Amino acid sequence: MSKFIERIFGNKTEVDLVRMELQARLSFQYSQTDASLLLKYAQADRLAELAGFQKDMLSATMGNPWPVALELQLLQRYVDHIQAIEGEDFYLQFNTKGSDNVDAIEPLILFPLIQNAVKNGYASMAKFPIKIRLSASEGGILLEVSNRVNHYVENQGEDELITFYRDRLQLTSPDRHELFVNSNSQTFKATLFLKYG
Repeated sequence: MSKFIERIFGNKTEVDLVRMELQARLSFQYSQTDASLLLKYAQADRLAELAGFQKDMLSATMGNPWPVALELQLLQRYVDHIQAIEGEDFYLQFNTKGSDNVDAIEPLILFPLIQNAVKNGYASMAKFPIKIRLSASEGGILLEVSNRVNHYVENQGEDELITFYRDRLQLTSPDRHELFVNSNSQTFKATLFLKYG
């Protein structure tokens, strides 16, 4: 029976590689079309406000690197759109350094950690905002995202945004990244160091 299954699906390594590629593609598509953001704007009858941003997001092609500066500009626009639709009771701090960097990275590779914090974090208290620190230097990019734990979410680090993102990082930059995810009873934190390809 196992030989029959192997003939149809290939061996375990081949199946794992196909799974990784599919999950990496899903991670990219989640970043490209953040369903939660689109739904909130649709419910508020404000989709037109996202038109330019969404057009730029959809212009990204997985496997076709683009400038770090463009990635950072899109991240800033994403954060601005999130804050605009969430309103006054949503707290997020976004700090970046090195926005004029000329190196290239995989498109939308920095989005999943921020989308995870927005989706799963608790950000309705001024003293516990989502904190995003991003630094682009000659050696690479350091991204730190932390948020107050939402006690209605069982394990923020096991969300499919993070699970699929791990596969995407492994596929696109297997020996050029380090991702650390940890949490305690109050804070969830994800730290990414990504070297340029």
